[in-house]
Amino acid sequence: MAVCRPLRFRPMRLGYRGGLGAAVLLVAAAASGCSTTSTTTVTVERTTTTRPQTTAVHIYAPFSTSEDSVVPVGRAVSSYCWTSSEAADRSDAWRCMTGNYIYDPCFATNHAAHFVLCPEGGPWGRVIRMNLTRELPTLEPPSAEQSPTTEPAWAVELTGGARCVLLEGAGNVLANLRENYKCSDGITLYGDANHASEPWTIFGRQGSAGQLTPETVAAMWY
Repeated sequence: MAVCRPLRFRPMRLGYRGGLGAAVLLVAAAASGCSTTSTTTVTVERTTTTRPQTTAVHIYAPFSTSEDSVVPVGRAVSSYCWTSSEAADRSDAWRCMTGNYIYDPCFATNHAAHFVLCPEGGPWGRVIRMNLTRELPTLEPPSAEQSPTTEPAWAVELTGGARCVLLEGAGNVLANLRENYKCSDGITLYGDANHASEPWTIFGRQGSAGQLTPETVAAMWY
């Protein structure tokens, strides 16, 4: 009399790159002389290899090569700029005024430009086109051209979605860190970003009484 003995399988772990989940392989095994078929399930586990998140670095460039705005213009005003930007450490960035309101940074295509573009509320939306009523001021050139990514950046976006713009003028100091950014969801950021590893981090706190904790930086604009 023939005896049916089920086939035995050892589970196999196979590593795959870039896949998710588990693949199931069904193997049908028929024993000689038996009228039944046994099915054994072998589970193949796939492991996922993911790249670490990195902080995106943007250099704000609102002009096309033909010196037109590539950013939607919300409105136009007529006014002037009187000094270089305090928010963006760039030779094409200016500090400008219309009425009692200061716009900083505003960007020009060159020193002889007849208008500047001033982002409203950060680099994420529309710009104001400021038609200049005065020539841009003549400033003493720096001894060496600065990198456009000199800290601090003038705008920051956190991985949680908060959008932050640089505070100008004198700021509060906490734990020897200057209060540098106000964010859209009540977070305040202190000091400069830590570039030692990806993604970059910067200290922040919720409200005015929380502890300083590292916030993960999704993107920075210079």
